[in-house]
Amino acid sequence: MADTTGLSPVEETHAGSTPAFPTVSSLLEDRGKRELAYFALIHFADKDMAMHSCRVAIGHSGTAKVVALLHDIMEDTRFPEADLRRLFCAETVRLVMLLTRQYAETYVEYIDRVATDPMAVQVKLSDIQDNLDRGDGPSTSLKTRYRKASNRLRSGTWEA
Repeated sequence: MADTTGLSPVEETHAGSTPAFPTVSSLLEDRGKRELAYFALIHFADKDMAMHSCRVAIGHSGTAKVVALLHDIMEDTRFPEADLRRLFCAETVRLVMLLTRQYAETYVEYIDRVATDPMAVQVKLSDIQDNLDRGDGPSTSLKTRYRKASNRLRSGTWEA
């Protein structure tokens, strides 16, 4: 029997089992796993949001993947910015906040701000593409807005 001293009841139940069950402490020790664990907890209630974020993350790696997973968190949940700052590294927070449209900001101002950072641009382009590819699809006016934004992010101009 495995030594289970100091483990939580959940950890104790799974101690020594195969495959190894990640402990809470191991999730907190490994920043990448911790970030993905929080993403899963935050998005658990909304499967569509979680799937969208996962699709946006496809093709990205490292910080860009984490940012892609979290890109809508500030707009679509009640996740406090203070918790984001407490749980994630400064670069991840900076990029998530850059990808978060501010209350009084127009869409043009928002996209122009995103355009200032190459990693944010790549994540936003993935976000736009996934929104365009949705099964139910956005409205015609939203498609036009997405295409103009995509053009702005790729070429620097708002022309369609």
